[in-house]
Amino acid sequence: RQWDYAILRCLLSVLRTTGPLGYRHSRLDWPANFADQGRNWDFYRDEPTVNRRAHSQAWMWAAFLVAWRLTGHLPFHGQAVKGIADYIAHFPGEVIWTNGWTQELARMLLPLALLVRYQPSPENRRMLDLLWRELEPCLMECGAIREKLGPKESGVYPAPASNAQYGTTEAPLIQEDGDPCCDLLYTMNFAFPAVCEAAKATGEMKYAKAASRMSDFLTRIQARADDLPELSGAWLRGFDWELWDYWGSSADNGWGAWCVETGWTNCWIASTLRLRASRRTIGDLVEDGRMAALLPALLDEMSVIHPMPKATASEQATAPGAEQGEAR
Repeated sequence: RQWDYAILRCLLSVLRTTGPLGYRHSRLDWPANFADQGRNWDFYRDEPTVNRRAHSQAWMWAAFLVAWRLTGHLPFHGQAVKGIADYIAHFPGEVIWTNGWTQELARMLLPLALLVRYQPSPENRRMLDLLWRELEPCLMECGAIREKLGPKESGVYPAPASNAQYGTTEAPLIQEDGDPCCDLLYTMNFAFPAVCEAAKATGEMKYAKAASRMSDFLTRIQARADDLPELSGAWLRGFDWELWDYWGSSADNGWGAWCVETGWTNCWIASTLRLRASRRTIGDLVEDGRMAALLPALLDEMSVIHPMPKATASEQATAPGAEQGEAR
């Protein structure tokens, strides 16, 4: 529990700079977005930001749902549900993709799976299934998830359109749809724990089978390098399942096909494999009410003045502690 206070403080800082529609800016810099513009955190709390980009929003919503269970603080739940519902209402035609379309789908799976786990309503299941129907065709027989590009006009970092553009900005691992490459920095690593969570939340075999195929694939492609022990056991960014080797376009100016990211890639894959070995998922690690006692002092310290709405009957039935009659 030594990090509980710091973790909850961070979660609250993200919550209080999330706008009333459930969205947040993709990044906020200090002091550029605050002191330099004469703004405090409440400016972003009140700003009606719309940022339909799962790459930078989805795991925030997942964290909010977990934080709601850890604390019982309803604004975490409310902001997550508002953002998720709006994103799905505008999906797929009005959402933004970053380095690839498949990556956005992979990111969006986890908050939807957690929402079904905590509130298994027909509508929440419908949203999860809608997202999965878009991603499932990209799951190859070998267990890789095929990278796919979205509409060019809604892409932040599409593939380079010329040799001169190559290597000048962030970019996908593929040049065009059909290239046999999967991305372990932006897609596989986020899809894997999410599909495991979806299998646990729904009990449906389609998710369980997908999780097993992905697990087998990731186990088979784990790098072995006897002469480079720092790389042995890692997963590099780009993998070509036809060559059966790490390969892809290195047009991305920061994260080429042969980079190794300890955080965004390796920790999620290794942690999920470990959880599977113990037949658990991320949701199983969440202890209802664990951080509730820390909440009052932190709310006071950070002057978080989100209103505390009265819980609906549905929220009361599924809130942490509800089974003991302590719905918050």
